[in-house]
Amino acid sequence: MVESSSNTSVALFTDTDLDGAVIYYVFRKFIGQDFKTIQTTEKKFKESFEQLKDKESYKKIYICDLAVIQTCSDIIDLPNVVYINHRTCDTEAKVETKFLKNETVDHSSCTLLIYKKLKEKFKTPLTTEQKKLLVLIDDYDSYKLQFPETLKLNMLYWSLNGEKCKAFYKLFDNGFGGFTSGQEALISTCLNEIEEHYKTLKIFKGDISIGGKKYCVCSTFNNIQPSEICRKIIEDHDCDIVINVNLNNNSLSVRKKRDIGVHLGNLAKKLFNGGGDSSVAGGSITDNFLQLSKLLYPIA
Repeated sequence: MVESSSNTSVALFTDTDLDGAVIYYVFRKFIGQDFKTIQTTEKKFKESFEQLKDKESYKKIYICDLAVIQTCSDIIDLPNVVYINHRTCDTEAKVETKFLKNETVDHSSCTLLIYKKLKEKFKTPLTTEQKKLLVLIDDYDSYKLQFPETLKLNMLYWSLNGEKCKAFYKLFDNGFGGFTSGQEALISTCLNEIEEHYKTLKIFKGDISIGGKKYCVCSTFNNIQPSEICRKIIEDHDCDIVINVNLNNNSLSVRKKRDIGVHLGNLAKKLFNGGGDSSVAGGSITDNFLQLSKLLYPIA
């Protein structure tokens, strides 16, 4: 859990990933000053939320990009809590709460969803460079990867130390106008590290039936840069779906080739006690995953 604070009238709970950091960026631009921010994960959210003291003293508590309404509705159902998630299961939108404001909407990224909700109310409209930054984050979180800067931006984010959301804000306060030579050098180092790490991975592959159709699925055990590793596996092994297994936290990250007609969020919900959207999903190591893994054989 990473926490920052200043303005005690607002508290933000958000994910530890790039989308979570730029949600902070959007709110910071909207509010005009710093505020209490807790970057956490869905598994650690309950503990993080319970540690927030004097919850009733906050004008607003935002919970963004964390799918926790089903598991934590008993503790977050408060009049000053606003829940915003952009990757939903049907059941999440239907969770009944008495006080909490649930603004769950399927969208490409939580960053862009929140910006669209707030953009007409900004005291100072975002510049072209600041909007470009949001577009790049949306490109990454939706896993469209249409721009060459997208993956580099994510690598740069994960190279930051301490309170990543605040460090990222300082780097791109004025938006995205390209990388500095120092940032390019750091990104190059990250790319080389990923390449070397990738060479050590054992890749598994097999055909699996989903919805009556066969799909080529690959899997690997890896605990760094799951999106980048999945992208490389898709390119190198021409598979439809990749499951990245992180044994450090018993989690799964699931990605797919762009034109594959499988909703990964539904797949993760059904098989891995997880969720997500069409192109990006996650979950846990379950009995279903262990059974599925028996259909995959090592190829590298």
